[in-house]
Amino acid sequence: MLAGLVDYVMVGHSERRRAGETDEQVARKVAAVAANAMTPILFVGEDEQWLTDTGAQRPAIIYGGTVTADNVGQFTAIDVLDGVGATRATLDEHGS
Repeated sequence: MLAGLVDYVMVGHSERRRAGETDEQVARKVAAVAANAMTPILFVGEDEQWLTDTGAQRPAIIYGGTVTADNVGQFTAIDVLDGVGATRATLDEHGS
């Protein structure tokens, strides 16, 4: 339904997790997104879970937690991260 309309799909966001979405559901969604020629953006939370090598091309790892002007340097200094995502805190100049 979305193939050809979007290139990227966010999967596993904390708001969905709080609503009861399970790891198994997230895994099925990631597979479905990839199978339909879109790129999944997988949110792994702040519990230090890391993706393991499955023989596939290394995914980009983007931190999606609270990022502000005051703490962005901490995240961009982490070698395994490819970037940071914009969050509500990013929109607030005070980071709250």
